[in-house]
Amino acid sequence: MPMLADSKAVDNYIAKEDETHQPLLKELREMIKTILPNALEGLAWSMPSYWQNTYIIHFQAFKKHVNVYVGLEAVSYWEDKYPELSFTKRGFQLPYDQELPKETIKTICLWQLQQYGERDET
Repeated sequence: MPMLADSKAVDNYIAKEDETHQPLLKELREMIKTILPNALEGLAWSMPSYWQNTYIIHFQAFKKHVNVYVGLEAVSYWEDKYPELSFTKRGFQLPYDQELPKETIKTICLWQLQQYGERDET
């Protein structure tokens, strides 16, 4: 069952975070929306999430970083290719005091979309 689209909930999520963290959260959000223009945006598990036939990517704000969740398979596939990222079991961390690795995020999002989001619905 698809997630309910609710961009306002994502607005509210970002607005309640520390003011110094909001620019990075907004930039990450806009990047994901540009890369995945057909994905539904809303909250799942109380965090911004993007759905296209399945969950493609989520992010969650923490005190010193943002966790970006892409799943076990993606972590296994990408962690050796991007050793500069701090990978977790289900994603990777983006510190607030560093620029977003835009090309890396784009590559991972597009891989996620190819793996899980571009299913033939006919």
